[in-house]
Amino acid sequence: MQKQEVKVGETRVPYSLQNKVIENRKKVLEAFKDLRKKGFIARANFRCCQTCAGYDISNHVEKKIDKDLRYMEKFKGVVYWHRQDEETIEEYGYIYLAYGGLDSEKYNKLGLPTTEAGEIIVETLKSHGLGVRWNGKENNRILVELVTLEELKIEIKEIKEKED
Repeated sequence: MQKQEVKVGETRVPYSLQNKVIENRKKVLEAFKDLRKKGFIARANFRCCQTCAGYDISNHVEKKIDKDLRYMEKFKGVVYWHRQDEETIEEYGYIYLAYGGLDSEKYNKLGLPTTEAGEIIVETLKSHGLGVRWNGKENNRILVELVTLEELKIEIKEIKEKED
């Protein structure tokens, strides 16, 4: 029998780890609460895709600024995942987060520079005990591991041992 390599995004989460996925998803939501307090718009399972989510958030921010220009100073950035991302959570045990400032048609650049926003988001997620992978590059989304690669390897090994 060949040894199968376990990789994030390519290995389905065993049923025995589903509670861990659900528990850590709740931690992401708690981190989002903290990010809102820091001036971020944080949305979970928001809209169908990254394009629609980004468009709706931009419109939301522009409307808030239209009502009160002081919001421009309070706004730090966005972080979210969309419905397509939601579909991978229980199956593969991770979430990719979109993040950054906004490019507004009305107000140009809003919020922090993308890498600075990413650093704050990563730090906040880690403070909630979550495994996070990000290379610090603004064109790459932030990966939140709801089940770590090590946990997957251990669990799969135990399942295979029981099968043998």
